[in-house]
Amino acid sequence: MAANSPEDRRKVVETLCKTILEKLPAGFEETMAYGMISYVVPKTIYPSGYHLNPKEPLPYIKRCCTTVSGENKLEDTHLYPPWNPSTFFCQ
Repeated sequence: MAANSPEDRRKVVETLCKTILEKLPAGFEETMAYGMISYVVPKTIYPSGYHLNPKEPLPYIKRCCTTVSGENKLEDTHLYPPWNPSTFFCQ
């Protein structure tokens, strides 16, 4: 299978990120972590932070919208959802 063009990958990533932002609970934030787009529960909402490193905000969707080797991936995702993850993108 041929790799998508950079423009095709960019459009997919933009669409995925837009969908996540539209459905993200109020107050949650889009940020960069490990060079990738991530979504977090900020410390203003959850002051304890991430249990592995309390200085960091709690990951909600971590390392999202990544393009690797010409593929679009939602990888290494850690979800702490108040909703059913299997229907998140389908509603």
